[in-house]
Amino acid sequence: MYVINRNKIYKLRVWLGIIPSILSFIYVYRILTHIDVWDSFSLFMTSLGFGYPLYTLYYLVKYFDKKNNYVVFKIDNYGIFLCPNKNENVFIPWEKIKYVTFVVDFYGSKIAILQYNKKSHYMSLTEYFFFLLINFTPRSAIKAAYKYADNIKKIKEVKADLLFNYENGIWDYYIKK
Repeated sequence: MYVINRNKIYKLRVWLGIIPSILSFIYVYRILTHIDVWDSFSLFMTSLGFGYPLYTLYYLVKYFDKKNNYVVFKIDNYGIFLCPNKNENVFIPWEKIKYVTFVVDFYGSKIAILQYNKKSHYMSLTEYFFFLLINFTPRSAIKAAYKYADNIKKIKEVKADLLFNYENGIWDYYIKK
């Protein structure tokens, strides 16, 4: 079973914010102890020095909030569970899935699920695979889809722009193939 929790993104942002927050505090301390005359640039840089630790503290509070601890994406033997927002969840069994498409681009990644009845479901995976201005492909999610799918031909990986129309674009892509 492959699972992504909502807390994962908050935990990642807290861990990535610890060292810059410490550096920001050191920078603010240096400004406060070595500036004699305050100008607008010094005030602006001091506010930025306090901004990053507050940003990290915000995500720390969100991480410990119990209502943000829910499953966002799950792949198992029975099907795929998507929950882009807290109360907008859908479970699609493998028998009803025609294609599972992972759309991968330099700027992000999404999953598109197309059913036999031509209903489609989409979810952005960018924030779960984005690290220091680099977007990694959701390789672990793709491997889990190949592992648990009842038919491997259902899984597709498409390198395309994230802004194209999924309803027409993906169906046209499969009809042409």
